[in-house]
Amino acid sequence: LRSAVLRVYWDGQANPAIWAPLGDFFGAAPGYAKYKTLPLGMSGEGFYSFWYMPFRKARIEIVNEGQKSLPVQWTIKHAPLSRPIETLGRFHVKWHRDSMLPDAKKTGRVIDWPMLSTHGRGRYVGVMLHIWNPRGGWWGEGDEKFWVDGEKFPSTHGTGSEDYFGYAWSSMKIFNQALHSQPNSDPRPGNNSVNRWHLADNVPFQFSFQGDIEKYWPNAKPTLYAATAYWYLQEDGSDPYGYAPLESRLGYFSKPPLTPRIKGALEGETMNVLNISGGKTQAQDMSEFGGDWSDLSQLWWTQSKPGDKLTFAFNVPQSGRYNLKANFTKARDYGIAQFWVDDEKLGTPIDFYDPNVIPTGEITLGSRELSAGEHKFTIEIVGANEKADKSYMTGFDYLRLEPVK
Repeated sequence: LRSAVLRVYWDGQANPAIWAPLGDFFGAAPGYAKYKTLPLGMSGEGFYSFWYMPFRKARIEIVNEGQKSLPVQWTIKHAPLSRPIETLGRFHVKWHRDSMLPDAKKTGRVIDWPMLSTHGRGRYVGVMLHIWNPRGGWWGEGDEKFWVDGEKFPSTHGTGSEDYFGYAWSSMKIFNQALHSQPNSDPRPGNNSVNRWHLADNVPFQFSFQGDIEKYWPNAKPTLYAATAYWYLQEDGSDPYGYAPLESRLGYFSKPPLTPRIKGALEGETMNVLNISGGKTQAQDMSEFGGDWSDLSQLWWTQSKPGDKLTFAFNVPQSGRYNLKANFTKARDYGIAQFWVDDEKLGTPIDFYDPNVIPTGEITLGSRELSAGEHKFTIEIVGANEKADKSYMTGFDYLRLEPVK
């Protein structure tokens, strides 16, 4: 359904007012998903669209750009207009990925992801958002923002994508309502599609419209958005969206990503915890902060206090002398930690304060003779930098044993 494209031209236009992959036009992605809303839906009998589409004349095409044949049957219903065509906008639908992203240096709006940008007189009536989020977890929380007629501050500023698409607490369940739905929800490998139709809540504009959704996760996570925007536009309005080649529509959502992993690393988030005297631990996805953590994750120790200890088990394959190397995280609310191996101190305490969330880079904690078998690695909270928020947290990426030749 991504290989086939629906193109619709109104009244002799040179460029199509509707250009979208076939499945995306009907409100779900990246393929068939059984669901039902008021204007669009997919069922076992076929797909339907009840959008109002005024025209003098129309040319409707389905173009198959894929390698497989695509048998299509369609039914088109039409009737005479009940009001002058000059008073009516033309229906537009466009699919895009990362189109017209704002210049963060000029606007400061680095997380605003444009669902629709257009000029002229018209009405925004909805969006279907396809999210590729293969590392799993919640992809959203971004506010919707509608900038009408050149506003400097959006007249609509919502409270989060889960509220905009109508299901608080980011439920992964499939649901169908008249004006919003989640046709597809697949936490791993990570395809989600959600839609919202603005039929009961009118969103008109006289000169221009910019509809954004905040996108917190970067493409490198990877979390990728593709939008199908629906709106009406006066005949002389400006629709800036063009053709998207087949390679930009396919492939990017088909394979889970390979995450960088340090060779020989004992990942903190998967090491066996023997004892914790205070606080709690959990695995934390670090892809939001860049790519410099092994497996893009760490063990996050929170709610601790000075004097608390966290002890792990690790295995030494054969007896010998080893350099103990590790990567940690620095942040404004992280503490100062002392490290131990088998109840013997490793060097001096390390301060993990930094105003930003950054990796320490690999640190040599010390060198020890270790016998083959199981040993203990302990982190002890001993304080915090005077500049730090006193939360005494620790981020442990990995431990690595380097044989000393």
